[in-house]
Amino acid sequence: MKMLKKIALVSAISAISAGAFAMEAMDDEAMATTTGQDGITINIVPDAISRTDATAMGVTAPTMNAIENNAPLYKGLSIGEIRVHDDDGLGAAGAATANSGALVIGGGLGAVTATQDRTVILAKGDKPIQINIDMVGDSNGSAAGGGAMLNVEIKQPKMAIKLGNIYVANSNAAEAGRDADGVVNAALAEVDGTTVSGKVKILSGLEIVMNESTMVIQLGNESQGGMIKADATIGGGLVINNFELFDQQGAAALTADNLLTGTVGSGGSIRAASLKITDNGGTDLTTKTMIDVGSRVTASTVTAAGKDAFVNAKSGGAITTYAAAVAAAGGGSALAAGLVAAADYAEGLANTAAATAGTWGGVDTYNGLVITSELGGATGADISLTNVAIGDTNAAVLGDVQIMGLMLGKSKIVIMGH
Repeated sequence: MKMLKKIALVSAISAISAGAFAMEAMDDEAMATTTGQDGITINIVPDAISRTDATAMGVTAPTMNAIENNAPLYKGLSIGEIRVHDDDGLGAAGAATANSGALVIGGGLGAVTATQDRTVILAKGDKPIQINIDMVGDSNGSAAGGGAMLNVEIKQPKMAIKLGNIYVANSNAAEAGRDADGVVNAALAEVDGTTVSGKVKILSGLEIVMNESTMVIQLGNESQGGMIKADATIGGGLVINNFELFDQQGAAALTADNLLTGTVGSGGSIRAASLKITDNGGTDLTTKTMIDVGSRVTASTVTAAGKDAFVNAKSGGAITTYAAAVAAAGGGSALAAGLVAAADYAEGLANTAAATAGTWGGVDTYNGLVITSELGGATGADISLTNVAIGDTNAAVLGDVQIMGLMLGKSKIVIMGH
């Protein structure tokens, strides 16, 4: 037994020695073929949707062909219905009586391929949706340090989104102290609505075609200047098919008396076969989008000496940035919050120069989801609507409408509650 242990020990030592002698410096050629990268990559490959099933769910042939012409299969998913409840909606005659309503997208809650009123997302099947995740300790990459950051890059293949029809409906949601119809009842608790009734269609199911693009999401300290940044060139432009906006306000019967008295009512729509947005004079569309979650600065406290130091430092011409002005005024984070919120230094100075000591009103910033978008190239964007018609299905087509060289700059859309 002792002899066997000795043989095993000698064998182990020999193996270690052989491995040690095998560790040699790599030459340049060997190192050039060795790569590595930290982080996480996630590839998402949706299930296949056949062209036949996509057609049954309401996706039109032009939209599918824009992804890949006459392909029998696509990658994708579908959603039966999306509901957004407003539990303190507007009441009768404009009175805020908490009459709850809902916005509903789609109504395809039956068999998947038995209804066209579903939201469908289709993608070309040659590439997955790829998510690259990196954790960064210093978002500025400098010795000073910008703070920790989570960087998420999302690469999407060429894809199309077909929305279900868009409806407004009655909701069973209700805020505390009222029922779903807005009737006051102090004994009632808040109800989180789930069901809706009385749906009225206000917009047809749009179809949007998009080329490959990359989106970067940064959480924590955002070195790119915003939480979500998406810069893309959409080949062939952004195309929206089958646009139709409905006016469903109780249409009166088309009788002779109603025609004479003018009480025919509504019930028609504004529609276009397609809406296309491209760079001015081009065939593609350049887009730059930044998405942030904003907050509101209400007030900041500062001493009289601090305010005077801020104003005098600027008037002396030595201060050109908010950071320097805050430092000169001896202000802390509260003062900085009240000053840095303004986008322009001169505007901030004008707002604060006349303020008294004690409380400076902060600049009213965007308290909600802020989407900053640049559409088109250096000379703007062109918008083209084809086969525009207004009225019911018997109305004649007006023709085509083009808006050329639309310059929006860095326009903002702010979504918030009220």
